[in-house]
Amino acid sequence: MKKTILLTLGLVLATAQSWGDTHPATIVNQLLTSAKVDLQHDSATLPLHLGHLRDGRSVYFVLTDSSDPATAAKYGLVIATKLASLANLKSTRTATIDSAGNFTFDKGTVDFSPKRVIVPGDAPNYFPPKSFMPGSVGDADYSPFVKIAGTNIVLNAPIVAFDVSPQQIAFCNGNVDYDLVHDRVTSICPEKMQVSLSLGHGFADSEKVIYLSLDSNNALPATMEDVTYTPATQDQLNAHADEALYAFANGATGVNNPNRQGFNSALAGEGSPLNILDGLTVSSRGYTPLWNVNVAVWTDSAIKSGARRLLTSGDDVEMANEAKLLTNPMGGEVQSLGLLVNCPVIGFLE
Repeated sequence: MKKTILLTLGLVLATAQSWGDTHPATIVNQLLTSAKVDLQHDSATLPLHLGHLRDGRSVYFVLTDSSDPATAAKYGLVIATKLASLANLKSTRTATIDSAGNFTFDKGTVDFSPKRVIVPGDAPNYFPPKSFMPGSVGDADYSPFVKIAGTNIVLNAPIVAFDVSPQQIAFCNGNVDYDLVHDRVTSICPEKMQVSLSLGHGFADSEKVIYLSLDSNNALPATMEDVTYTPATQDQLNAHADEALYAFANGATGVNNPNRQGFNSALAGEGSPLNILDGLTVSSRGYTPLWNVNVAVWTDSAIKSGARRLLTSGDDVEMANEAKLLTNPMGGEVQSLGLLVNCPVIGFLE
């Protein structure tokens, strides 16, 4: 059962796909080749890895990205060379890998027991929520990013369960206990060493993309995205390992509205907020799973004039920004708010 407490009747934070069309989607360019994508059930199944802390506690994790092309090829990961700039940060964990491929981590724990709480604002302005609390929290030493000992290779290795036995998290058919695992897990099967995670949906360069949401340096996006809050990762803000993600506070609502987009819609239970991952193309070489959130607010005049619409690229945002149709939540041009989210991209859809 989902461990989310909602104190406003009828409102849920949905993660279901909704692009305003009814055509079945298919993957045309899969970047994370180790993932088995199930678009019908809106999930991706990844290899589940078991490592340990130095003190012996178990660490169940997934691998999604690598700064090193050879390591990416070995594990079926996405190449993300920008992650190399995280190698010497205080928050970055270190892992020793033995000859059998076993990972031993130097630090970092995650508490999955908190109950996720989100209380939306009053209709029609559901965002910002009145109150919120993330459902899992990393300690002062936890980051999803890990440097392989003796190298500058950085992996994206988010923890999905910690300090548990295989029997405790044997939820092969769902019915997951979210006091023990990441809130995005839809099933986890240590016997098969597999874990399925719910998908995020959005746009990049006017193409549809699917991705995983796993961590954030701030409690608000961590709660909104149903991911782990990682306060230690504040030091990643100035590491130049991120790209811009554009999100919309007050986009159009209506589950069948082709212009639906944004936090108000998501908090109304209409589906994914359909964020924009800027700088990502099918042939992108500057890819990173670390996204810097730029929250855009449609102006009253834009809404009244009918200029508010679905935006699908960074160029769209730039043009709307220049036309004074958008502001940031404090006024002025849309810009970074210092919010980071770890969202590895799985691939592009048609």
